[in-house]
Amino acid sequence: MIDVLDKLSYTNRLRRWHPGTKVCIVCVMFALCMLLPPLYAAPPVFVVMVFAAVVVAGIPARTYIRILLTPLGFIIAGSITMAFSITGTPGGGLSIRVDPAGVGMALRVSLRALAAVSCLFFLSMTTPVVDIVHVLNACRLPRVFIELLLLSYRFLFVFSETMYRMQTAQAARLGYTGVRESFRSAGMLAAVLFVRVLDRVQRLETGLAARNYDGTLRMLPFNARSDA
Repeated sequence: MIDVLDKLSYTNRLRRWHPGTKVCIVCVMFALCMLLPPLYAAPPVFVVMVFAAVVVAGIPARTYIRILLTPLGFIIAGSITMAFSITGTPGGGLSIRVDPAGVGMALRVSLRALAAVSCLFFLSMTTPVVDIVHVLNACRLPRVFIELLLLSYRFLFVFSETMYRMQTAQAARLGYTGVRESFRSAGMLAAVLFVRVLDRVQRLETGLAARNYDGTLRMLPFNARSDA
């Protein structure tokens, strides 16, 4: 999913908009869905941000829905736990019932979470990370925070690429032909993945040192790039 988001951020219709404008829009909409009552503010915020991403920015609706399914699953799972209450019975058992107050809370939390996710998706689908970093630099955020953000973002690709290569190699050796083989391959993948990623990170650190890395990751400002 991270690869898809990165590609969309460079190919959408709002790519040439100044990142500060998009960040301000997202911050205002996010503040509305967080500060106002969710039953009245969250649905309009969600609709506006989805419309801006799909219609204005030109993000394919099928791709947007496919990416939205991941956080939606977590939201539904969390809502179910809030909607039900578990109490003990005199006989020592457990009683599971629907809690009306919990249902209301689950609805409010779900709406607010969906609105917040739509704000995050708009920013991530229309603005590359380098442009977001430009805004963070303009806001005078600590340099250490920004560089940690960049390195973490880079390591997401390292993790994803390493896992994909290992899964491809296992599949080529018929590692996922059955349920038993799939569990075995998944266990081996989980056991070896961290070691492989750590090795890639150490090589990346060596590459930075070979290029005279002095503790600062320098990038061209937004107006200096040819696509601005």
